Amino acid sequence: NSFDLIITNPPFGATIKKEEKPYLKEFYFGKDSKEKIRKTQKTEILFIERCWQFLKEGTGKIGIILPDGILTNTTLKYVRDFILSKFEVEGIFSLPQVTFAHYGAGLKSSIILMRKLKKNEKPTNNKVFCALINKVGYDGTGRKDKSDLGEVVKKFKSYKSGKDFYTHNIFVKKINKLNNNRLDVYYYSPLFEDIIEEVSKSKNILLPLKDVCVEKGIFNGKTPAKDNYSE
Repeated sequence: NSFDLIITNPPFGATIKKEEKPYLKEFYFGKDSKEKIRKTQKTEILFIERCWQFLKEGTGKIGIILPDGILTNTTLKYVRDFILSKFEVEGIFSLPQVTFAHYGAGLKSSIILMRKLKKNEKPTNNKVFCALINKVGYDGTGRKDKSDLGEVVKKFKSYKSGKDFYTHNIFVKKINKLNNNRLDVYYYSPLFEDIIEEVSKSKNILLPLKDVCVEKGIFNGKTPAKDNYSE
């Protein structure tokens, strides 16, 4: 409860085991929904809680790099629930796959900017600045390349001054619109909204692919007739 600002890139992928590290039981993320101590927990998940402990209530802010699995995996929804109940998410910056590749780490990751809520402060439907960064100044081998970072920072500053954005790569969403059990920027890109809008103009009936597959017998346990594939 004393840090104004934390900027961190915690270690990814390491696993803390209950029998090796007795402090695991001291963490919220060290226990499951039944308050039973977990056998293992990922370091990057424990780091989120530890940083939350360090920050000042109401004003403490954090910029943290997290693997996209935390933002997308259904089994890690409890981590996202913690984030959304303990922090106000201000910005999500999706980094390209090559960001850490030439250091030997190919994990897709994002930068999350957040403010720690006060003890009795309830989360609001605040706006979130979302950016899909495609170029970071070097490629996967470390060779010099173009960079989107300067433009993204410029637009983030404009956003903080009151300007909204709605492009395929940079856009602003209210937190309740990031509601499909995911927090990754790519999933909510206006690119897909534009595609859906264009497809909706079709004169043909639109059906979810899963319904088509089940109806035609492709994935319902039956052996489909040959014509079903062409349909």
